[in-house]
Amino acid sequence: MKNVLIVTYYFPPSGGSGVQRWLKFVKYLPAFGIRPIVLSVDPAQASYAQTDESLLGEIPAEAVVCRSETHELYGLYKRLTGEKNVPSGGIPKPQKHAFWHKMARFVRGNFFLPDPRRGWNRPAFKAACELIGRYGIDTVITTSPPHSSQLIGLKLKKHYPHLRWIADFRDPWTDIFFYRDLYPTALADAINHRYERQVLEACDRVLVTCDTAARSFAAKSDRIGPEKFTVITNGYDEEDVERALADFHPTPSNKLTISYFGVINLVNEHELDGLFEALRRYASRKAVCLRFYGQSTDKLCRLIPEDLQDSIELCPYLPHDEALRSMAQSDLLLMINHQGDSASAVIQAKVFEYMAVGRPILCLSETPDSDTARIIADCQAGKTLRHADHAGIGAFLDQVHEMPAPLQERIQTFSRRHLCQQLAGLLN
Repeated sequence: MKNVLIVTYYFPPSGGSGVQRWLKFVKYLPAFGIRPIVLSVDPAQASYAQTDESLLGEIPAEAVVCRSETHELYGLYKRLTGEKNVPSGGIPKPQKHAFWHKMARFVRGNFFLPDPRRGWNRPAFKAACELIGRYGIDTVITTSPPHSSQLIGLKLKKHYPHLRWIADFRDPWTDIFFYRDLYPTALADAINHRYERQVLEACDRVLVTCDTAARSFAAKSDRIGPEKFTVITNGYDEEDVERALADFHPTPSNKLTISYFGVINLVNEHELDGLFEALRRYASRKAVCLRFYGQSTDKLCRLIPEDLQDSIELCPYLPHDEALRSMAQSDLLLMINHQGDSASAVIQAKVFEYMAVGRPILCLSETPDSDTARIIADCQAGKTLRHADHAGIGAFLDQVHEMPAPLQERIQTFSRRHLCQQLAGLLN
């Protein structure tokens, strides 16, 4: 089998959406003649926002998983803010005192460059060199965020010029929606853009999850063209869905159940106004329940209107199989694309599992022509509406039970096995 080194900070027992892409590639690559040699962080020292021990069982026997130590800088963040857990998405959570909240963000955006997990880079580089020699590796893949992981690939490429280096970006770097909320100074901004440009120019191939992301990254340097980019979207695992729903039968309910899964980081305080107004009007006629599953932010808690307290529930993070069953139990699945220029450069991975369980999707987005909106429309899996369109959202809530079934043959093109076949073609 061809040995390929995969450098990823997020790997089981890490949980959350960030781990799924490369866990599934690792799961299916052996079927295409490729043995994944995975280099990740020691989970005892890692800064994970969530853990999910159940995901360890998906690592195939053919894979080699190596862990290296790290020197996490989030310890300083915890002491500064008093937080027990690290923030999801790399952005500090709001604090009781605005000054300390802003200070935590400023420290994160100006002293931890490109991010606080860079403390893993030196041990990871040393471990990667050992693995390259031991397994005769000529291809390495680095995936981010955290984007500091790409600097490991940059250093490996300089140390081994013959090495084929593929840089995988699950999210934007300097165009991520919360970048300006970290208050980067001109110097910090220049350093981040220089890191980003160096990675894009030095790697042999850039792997991204959507066409918009490819165009956005290509615009970062006039030394790279569109031919350097390959788009392989995220997807869903048919085995996961079949296993989770094998003996599942939805429980009848007299409530319209709307569910959101994953971390929710709101850019401004008005992104949910249209949804809340539509819920308010619907609740005056029929029973409705909106559930947020995952790590809810303090801002979300504050924004829930008092008159909707009985109709909105904040639920804990669920293991993957339980999350799939809760999706299937819902009448409607909610997506929220953040307002801002970078929103269209991200296809949230949850959309594919939403489609796989066959429940209608309501996507709130200011870019109705985004890649996400196009996929939902092409698969006839739901509707994309603007955040403030409470009338349109309300009308959609009334029509949910009348929606036709989504187009399964199109949804199946996003299965993890099918996507892994594309990756294997690139690697071979």
